[in-house]
Amino acid sequence: MTTEGMSEEEKKAVKKAMDLLLHKDRTRQELRERLEKAGFSRKAEEAALAYVTSYGYIDDERYIMNYIEFHKESRSCSDIRYKLMQKGVDKELLQAVLEDYPREAEETALRKQFEKRLKGRCFSELDRKEQQKILAAMVRKGYPLSEVKKVSVDF
Repeated sequence: MTTEGMSEEEKKAVKKAMDLLLHKDRTRQELRERLEKAGFSRKAEEAALAYVTSYGYIDDERYIMNYIEFHKESRSCSDIRYKLMQKGVDKELLQAVLEDYPREAEETALRKQFEKRLKGRCFSELDRKEQQKILAAMVRKGYPLSEVKKVSVDF
């Protein structure tokens, strides 16, 4: 696909899309929102999205996989799902990719969060209030309470 036959606005939208993608990878929805915010018509947005998609510059599945790979050791599966949904990825596509999400990675991330929170202290030696505070923080981060309790025994 080339820019031949495109209107001036569509060409400007393609250039803007390319400029936005130079800085960081984006989802289709994020790019659409940025183009809309820049004042382009719906037709120009669609032309720009079609152009960058045809060259493989945006690919939501690749974006999801990269996002998971980068965050799998520091975030819970549900937190990753939530963040990606905010970025506008397709729910079915996200579910399909997350089915392959290794549960061991989530446990590893949870263990790292515990180590960070405990700062070398022993969980069982903390007072009840401090223990509850740490458990609540882990649950707020999206880890299942049953997993949090199971991992807390090891500390």
